[in-house]
Amino acid sequence: KIEKNMDCRLFLEQLDELLAGELPAAVRRRMEAHAAECPACAEALRSGHRVHGAVKQMVWRAVGDLFHVRTC
Repeated sequence: KIEKNMDCRLFLEQLDELLAGELPAAVRRRMEAHAAECPACAEALRSGHRVHGAVKQMVWRAVGDLFHVRTC
């Protein structure tokens, strides 16, 4: 469901999808505009990016370790 209005509750509900790149561009723009005006949601977005990046690195390291074990 795509809502035209963005509030903090909706922002937080859709944050994981935003970080995963799964939202339509219009929703992404509304979320970015909301975060630009809301310090709490801006911090949630920054924290989400940090966590998402850290998890991505851990997954790539694990995949790399598995690949190394299987090819050696």
